[in-house]
Amino acid sequence: MKIVKYVFLLPLVVTLFSCGGEGSEPFLEEEAVNLKTESGIGITEEIVESKSILFISESSSIIPSEISKKMGGAYGEIMALMGIAKLEITSAPIAITKNYSLLGMSCEFDAAVPVVNLPEELILDGRIQKGETYAGKVIKTMHIGSYVKLKATYDGLLAYIEANGYERNGYSWEEYVDDPGEVEENVRKTVIYFPIK
Repeated sequence: MKIVKYVFLLPLVVTLFSCGGEGSEPFLEEEAVNLKTESGIGITEEIVESKSILFISESSSIIPSEISKKMGGAYGEIMALMGIAKLEITSAPIAITKNYSLLGMSCEFDAAVPVVNLPEELILDGRIQKGETYAGKVIKTMHIGSYVKLKATYDGLLAYIEANGYERNGYSWEEYVDDPGEVEENVRKTVIYFPIK
């Protein structure tokens, strides 16, 4: 198994969880039609396996500085525990979008870190929880650029789901391939996954 090590500087640059989660605000049908033919994003359909994760559930306003503060704190706590418990990260940190509401100006997400061989006997107290990621069919795309422009990528994914007769099958998530403290915003890579059926 390939073990990849990631070091993320805190605070993290904000991710706008635009329209990814259950209960998200709908986008306009007119926008969907345009994005079906003009989105220009590369989408693949894949089967993903479950990964063991450590995560912290968070809620925030959708103000970028607020999300950044919450994500940075959560990842910092998880990485500190991993250091103490001598756990290794298997892939880039992720954020699982549980809810995003423009009307309510709020979002809910799980800031998560995939880990190698998460011991069942690991006892956690406080905010950190252990779990597994989704396993099954997904659509996936690579967003390159500013987190602020993620909404267009999400809209393209939602249009693809609709155009191909799929249904969403759980929460979407983002995988932060590049460290925002080390990679320039215009070339930063974020992989977005949508469970489908």
